[in-house]
Amino acid sequence: MSGHLLSHFVHRFGVLGVLLGAALEGETAVLVGGAAAHHGLFNPYLSAAAAFLGSVVADQLVFWASRHEQERAIVRRIREKPAVARALQIIDRHPRLFCFGFRFVYGFRIAGPAAVGASSVPGRTFVVLNALSALVWAIVFTWAGYRFGGKLIEAVRPLLEPPYLAIELGVFASLVLAFVLWRRQGSRG
Repeated sequence: MSGHLLSHFVHRFGVLGVLLGAALEGETAVLVGGAAAHHGLFNPYLSAAAAFLGSVVADQLVFWASRHEQERAIVRRIREKPAVARALQIIDRHPRLFCFGFRFVYGFRIAGPAAVGASSVPGRTFVVLNALSALVWAIVFTWAGYRFGGKLIEAVRPLLEPPYLAIELGVFASLVLAFVLWRRQGSRG
């Protein structure tokens, strides 16, 4: 979801948008929720609570799906991803630290709870550490959005308007095309 679309989603659906955005996307939705709270659109505590709930529920669902559906093709494919393989190595060395910290590491949003589900970490341990981590995460990112969101939105607003938006979309499309071509060439060789 682009920042502009996500911002519209949060403004349209309020804290429900923050909850769903935190579950599906992560930090951007929570930052936008904090910024919206700063502008008086809704209560910052309610925004943080929605971020917490969306994040913790999504991660628990991924954890339990990975734990109970390990033989399904989709879970096996997720477990074969390099990010999950790296996560499993870290989990073996530092299980509690990983369970608390994965949400703060870029690229581990889905891979983190999936890897923990595939590991030997007890379910109760993950539930507690996931909840504590989600609480800290929701407070930190809601506060950051509340404190700096207005300034951040004003700083990036020109980048969300034409002609910059067209340039950004062109660069993004070029990068996606280059990646697809690179992957095809790699699979042939």
